[in-house]
Amino acid sequence: MEIVRIAQKKLLSESFKDFPEFIRPNGGLSIAGGYALSLYYKYLEGIQRHLGRNFDDDRFGYESVVYSDIDFFRVGNDKNLSSNLFFEQNLPNHLSLMYSGKNISLERKSEHANTFNSSMGYLQFVSYKYDTMEDMFSNFDLSICNIAVNNFDFFASSDFIKTIESGEISLINKKFFSENRSLSELVYQTNRVGKYIMRLQDFFTLLGRDTKVTLSKDLSDAISRVIIDSERVEPSYWDKDDTFKFCSYYGTKSRVSGSTKREYGKLFDFNLQRILESMTSGLECAAFLINSDKRQIRNTAKQFIVNKA
Repeated sequence: MEIVRIAQKKLLSESFKDFPEFIRPNGGLSIAGGYALSLYYKYLEGIQRHLGRNFDDDRFGYESVVYSDIDFFRVGNDKNLSSNLFFEQNLPNHLSLMYSGKNISLERKSEHANTFNSSMGYLQFVSYKYDTMEDMFSNFDLSICNIAVNNFDFFASSDFIKTIESGEISLINKKFFSENRSLSELVYQTNRVGKYIMRLQDFFTLLGRDTKVTLSKDLSDAISRVIIDSERVEPSYWDKDDTFKFCSYYGTKSRVSGSTKREYGKLFDFNLQRILESMTSGLECAAFLINSDKRQIRNTAKQFIVNKA
């Protein structure tokens, strides 16, 4: 995996000017995930503006990239980082820090991460340490997530750059679609892919690009297997409103409860159309789904096949 450094000190210095110094991404502290991706979208927007393209600031781009928290990772030499944030000391249940008038309070903690609430949003300090950027990125699920900020520069994998240029999202770590995972977990993971298809497609549209977001063959095949297996189990499996446990996309966050019924509904009521359109095996998958017992799934599959004809 090749790592590309993209110097953007002016943009990123401005973006982090209100962050307390001890959590600015420098040295052994890096930010990756949705927040880093939103800043990269902002960088791409700036290139387009420099080339003379005008945007409606109320609807453009990176602002629409939703992220649930800002994810901090230890990469390389972390000896100068605050140990309180990364589990090297036992934290009280109600830890609160004050820095330049900004309150940072502990929201939750687990073996995987400490999450703090702050005026900057949720700050999540992942407990795992990585030797290099390559090591960290190889533990992420999707190529679109292989973007980080450190020392006010972007660091991206060659897979990430390829995704931005071609629109193809690839599977980086196959464990996220391992057959050892429960079907509920796999449906949750498939919904994550649907979310990133939507975000990347919307961003391409806002940039004026006609690039279509697609999935690599191995990712497409993995999702096809999930969809088909979801139809083969007894319907009662999905009617349960109980919860299952899953690890989120980094495999490093807290294991949290998710509703099997909700994740199934999200996939087949909301994400199915866009996922089929991005899959290399979309037609084969749709051909299987036209025999579904559920009318909405049958109708979505039939409409997809008609549109492809």
